[in-house]
Amino acid sequence: MMLREEAKKTVAQMTLREKAALCIGADFWHIRGAERLGLRGIMVADGPHGLRKQLEHHDSARPSDSAAATCFPTASAVACTFDEDLAYEMGRAMGEECRKERVSVLLGPGVNMKRSPLCGRNFEYFSEDPYLAGKLAAAMIRGVQSVGVGTSLKHFAVNSQETARLVTDSVVDERALREVYLRAFEIAVREGKPWTVMTAYNKLNGHYCGENPALLDILHREWGFDGLTVSDWGAVNDIAASVRAGMDLEMPGVKNGHMESLINAVERGTLSEEALDRAAERVAELLLNAREGEQISYTCDYDAHHALAKRIAESAAVLLKNDGLLPGNSGQSAAVIGALAKEGRYQGSGSSRIHPRQLDSAWEALHEKLPGAVYAQGYDLKEDAPCRDLINEAVAAVRGKEIVYLFAGLPDSYESEGTDRVHMKLPEGQCALIEAVCRANPNTAVILQAGSPVELPWAELPRAILLLYLGGEAAGTAAASLLLGEANPCGKLAETFPIMLEDAPSAADYPGGHIAEHRESIYIGYRYYDAAEKTVRYPFGHGLSYTDFSYSALSAEPDKDGYALRCKVRNTGKRRGCAVTQLYLSPLHPVIYQPPQKLVGFTKTDLLPGEEKELLFTVKPADFSYYSMAQNRFAVEGGAYELRIAASSRDIRLRCTVEVSGDGAAEDLRGALPHYYHVDGTFPKGEFETLLGHPVPHYTMPQKGNYTLNTTPLELSSCRAGRVMLWCTRRIIHWRCRGDISLETRVWDIVVNSPLRQAVQGGAPIHLLRLLLRICNGRHGGAERSS
Repeated sequence: MMLREEAKKTVAQMTLREKAALCIGADFWHIRGAERLGLRGIMVADGPHGLRKQLEHHDSARPSDSAAATCFPTASAVACTFDEDLAYEMGRAMGEECRKERVSVLLGPGVNMKRSPLCGRNFEYFSEDPYLAGKLAAAMIRGVQSVGVGTSLKHFAVNSQETARLVTDSVVDERALREVYLRAFEIAVREGKPWTVMTAYNKLNGHYCGENPALLDILHREWGFDGLTVSDWGAVNDIAASVRAGMDLEMPGVKNGHMESLINAVERGTLSEEALDRAAERVAELLLNAREGEQISYTCDYDAHHALAKRIAESAAVLLKNDGLLPGNSGQSAAVIGALAKEGRYQGSGSSRIHPRQLDSAWEALHEKLPGAVYAQGYDLKEDAPCRDLINEAVAAVRGKEIVYLFAGLPDSYESEGTDRVHMKLPEGQCALIEAVCRANPNTAVILQAGSPVELPWAELPRAILLLYLGGEAAGTAAASLLLGEANPCGKLAETFPIMLEDAPSAADYPGGHIAEHRESIYIGYRYYDAAEKTVRYPFGHGLSYTDFSYSALSAEPDKDGYALRCKVRNTGKRRGCAVTQLYLSPLHPVIYQPPQKLVGFTKTDLLPGEEKELLFTVKPADFSYYSMAQNRFAVEGGAYELRIAASSRDIRLRCTVEVSGDGAAEDLRGALPHYYHVDGTFPKGEFETLLGHPVPHYTMPQKGNYTLNTTPLELSSCRAGRVMLWCTRRIIHWRCRGDISLETRVWDIVVNSPLRQAVQGGAPIHLLRLLLRICNGRHGGAERSS
C-alpha cells in the first residue's frame, strides 16, 4: 500500500498529457516513466520459458537477435512434472537472468486452456486442466517475483486459437467461462499475485478483451487483482474504451495517435479523468515495484540454470509405453536413428523463441555413453515425404542391434505462434521410417519431440515410447540419462492424447474464423473423453516409470477446511522414483450436468525402493462447486461425491464417498440440454444458444463503404485496391522469407487475417491506412469507422 500511495501522489502532480503518456509504452520493449517527477522507465521482455531480451531488431523473433539465455522446457513439458517446487525454481532462475539483463518484467506465463490439440501455441500453455495450469503458473510467478522481477500472466482470456486471433470472437457460455477458461487465471492471480496481467487479442462474447468491462471486473473486483493490466502487443482497438473498462497500459508504444485519443476523450468527457488517473497510478506503481525489486539480492549462475533445465526435462519426460525394453544400458549394441537426434527440437516458434546459451545434442550424449553406437538420419526435417534412400540406410543400421533409439517429432514449421496446425499427424516420412525400422528390429524405442499431441497409428510397433515434449536446451543430455536409466521418467500427461483428431471435442468447430463457437462448453480435454466414454490413445495423467507404486489406507475426515484425505503410497519396484498422485472428485448423482470427474489435487513423492509415505490432501468446499447461471454465482449441489486417488484419469487406485450439503437447488436442464447430459460428441447449435441465452453471433463480410481499421487485408480482396495491396503484400513477404515456403505460408496467414490497425505496430503510417480505406470505400466512403 505504501507504493500505491506514492504512485497516487506522483500521478496527482502530472499534467493530463503526462498521465496519458504514462499509459502508452515508450517503444516496443520499454514502459515510459516520468523523468520530471523522478519516475524511471523500465524494460520488459518475452518469456515464458526463458528470457528473450531483444537486441538490435526490435520486432524480430529470430533467436540470434536476442541475448543468450537459458532455454528451459516449454510449459507443455513443465506441466508434465506436476511439480510446483520445480516450477518455482524455474521461475526464480528466469528472474535471476532478467535481473542480470536489467529486464523488469518477464512476459509470462501463459495459462490458456488447450481446447484443441491443433492450437499453434499449445507448447506455451500448461494443460487442458485449469487446476493444474493455475497451480503451476502460480508457483512460477512466485519464483520469478522472488528476485524482484515482475510477471505478466497471459493471455486474458479464452485465447484458444491462433487463426485470425486479432479478429476472432470467442463465444463461450458463462459456466464454461467461469469453470474452465478463467479458473487457471483465478488460481494464478490469487496464489501467485502477478505484477501484471496481459489482455488477449481476441474478442470475448462480442467485446475485445482489453475493453471488456465484464471480464476486467471479474479480475479486479471479484479476484481482488490490484496490479496492472497491459494489452498484448498491438491488441488495442480503442484505447479510451480500454482504459474506461479497466485496462491500464497499451503496448507497444508506437506512433498510432492513441496518446492524443486519450487526451481528447478526457477533454470531450467520454473518458473520466478518474479512470485515466487509476490507469496511470497502476503504471506508476509498477515502475516503483521495479525500483524496489532492484534492491533484492540475487545470483545468476548459468551453469546451475543449465543443470536445472536438464533436471526439469528429465522430470517432464513421459514414458508412454514400455514392455521392459527401457532402460537400455551402455553394454548393448545400439543404433540411434533420426535427424532429431542431432538437430533436436527443444522449443517452439514465435515470440517465445530463446537464444540458448548452450545446446545439448542427444546423439552426442548417447554416443559418449555408447561409443559403439551407429547413427542414421532416417528422414529430412524439411521434407514431409519419405526418402527411400534414408529409410533403407536406417534399416541397414538397425539390423542385429540389441536396441534402437529412434527420434521423431514435429518439425519447427508445424507448431508456431500465429498459425494453427491443420492436422495431428507426424510427417509421412517419419511414420514410414518408424514402421520400417520396427519391422527390421522390434527392439525399438521411439523418442518423441513435439509441443502438442500427435496421432500415433504405429504405437503398437515399438516396444517403448518416450515423450520429451519440447525439453529445452538440455533435452539432449536429459534424453540420454532417461534412456540409459541414469534418471527415472516420472512425468504425467497434462493433456489427453486422442487416437485421432476427429475424436477431439472441438474437432467440428476448430479453428473458428471470425466467430469461434465453443459449443462443447465445459467438456474439454479429459472431461469430454470421460463423459463421452471415448477410447483415447493415452489419458490425461498417464505416465509409466522404471519402478512401480501401490496405494493403500485411504480415509477422508471432515475438518474446518472441508475434508482431510489421507492415503499411503509405496514404491514396490527396484528403482528410486517419483510417484505423481492425482486426486479426482466425481459427483455420483448430479442433477446439473457435470463432467464425470475433475482434478482437485496432486502431489509428487520421491521414494526409494520399498519406501512408503503418507499423503495428505485437503478437499475444499469450493472444489465441489459449479457455476450456477441461474444464480450468477458458484453453488454446491448437495449429494454424494466420490474422491478418487489415481495414477491417471483412467487408472483409479482408491475410492471413497463423502456426503456434501448443498446451498440451493441445482437446475435440472435435461429437457433443454440433452446433449450436455448424455455427451456423444455432438453439441447442437440450438442447445448451445440455450446455454448462451442468445443466438450465436453471425459474421458478415464487410463490403465497400463499410471497411474500417478492423478490416483484414483478406476482407479487402473484394475491392480492386484491396487486391492490389494483397498482391504487393504477397511479393514483399516472398522477398523477406527468401525462399522458405513454410515460413512464407505462415507469415501470409498471419498478415492477411490481421486487422489493418495492426500494421501500425509494424511502422505503417496511420494516415496512409486511412487513405487506403477511403479509396477502398469509394469516393464517398468517408474516413474509417471504429468497430
